[in-house]
Amino acid sequence: MNWPSWPCSQLVPSVLIVGGQVKTEQEARIDELRKQIREHDRRYYNDAAPTISDREYDRLLDELKQLEAKNTHYITPDSPTQRVGGEPLDGFRKVEHAYPMLSIDNTYNREDLKKWIERCQEALGDPIDQDGTLPGGYLAEPKIDGVAINLRYEQGLLALATTRGDGSQGDDVTQNVRTIRSIPLRLQNSENTSIPEVVEIRGEIFMPNFEFERINESFSAAGQEGFANPRNATAGTLKLLDSETVAQRKLQFLAHGRGEVLGYESATQSEFLSALGSWGIPTNPLTKPCQGIHEIWELIQEFDTHRSNLTYGVDGVVIKVDPLDLQERLGTTSRFP
Repeated sequence: MNWPSWPCSQLVPSVLIVGGQVKTEQEARIDELRKQIREHDRRYYNDAAPTISDREYDRLLDELKQLEAKNTHYITPDSPTQRVGGEPLDGFRKVEHAYPMLSIDNTYNREDLKKWIERCQEALGDPIDQDGTLPGGYLAEPKIDGVAINLRYEQGLLALATTRGDGSQGDDVTQNVRTIRSIPLRLQNSENTSIPEVVEIRGEIFMPNFEFERINESFSAAGQEGFANPRNATAGTLKLLDSETVAQRKLQFLAHGRGEVLGYESATQSEFLSALGSWGIPTNPLTKPCQGIHEIWELIQEFDTHRSNLTYGVDGVVIKVDPLDLQERLGTTSRFP
């Protein structure tokens, strides 16, 4: 039999063998598109260094939607197309926190800061020097004026998102949180840090100032009263029962802490934040290590000088003891870490 011949460029396989699993060409393209979109999300939200335009990004997402519509059996919960839920919710169920989400204690001047450092050192049994030096040092980061959230990942997949609530239990807002593109639906694999069996990531969901202004302008044009401030806008948006409306508002997220963690250990808060970055979780690039009251106070003044340049609201600076074992030894009061 004489077989017809085709140019090599036309010999495109319709089925690929990947890791012993048979995949069609469209399924393989779906995998590639998901990978590309997740990478572009990371570059945009984590690195603040996008490499494609919004139009190019939308083109990739549209292609993925079209392919998944033709291959509904291949749609997965962590696909970038699955951020917006289906039917509006009837309400929010209450969820008990594995570890309490406590408020942060406040200080308002350098003398209060000095007393807090002295209390830390006295509790640890370390000598108090004039500069307030602590073994392992501290971390300083802007206190974003947003809504505290706890993200629970199980086997790398976003399983639950809960608000702080009363500290012991909060509202399950998972369906709304899935619409926030800076929050990955699946943690990225890292060469240096394995993904934990369970990891709870705590941080702030917030509305950038420009988005707050856009929404209030739209309310004003419709003759409606807008939100008083970005924090109220964020809280109100997260409590909407329709995730499609939530998706239209450009909420963002930055991580700053941890809850329950199984299958991963870190010695310091800064090490944990570094691991979050490797998993695709955005953290605040303004977080800085510091040592002693003089350096801490200089950072506070520096933050205060530049806070007007930030694209989000800030209502202070959070100072944390960096070593996690020292955090455990210091413990908590009834309300504060």
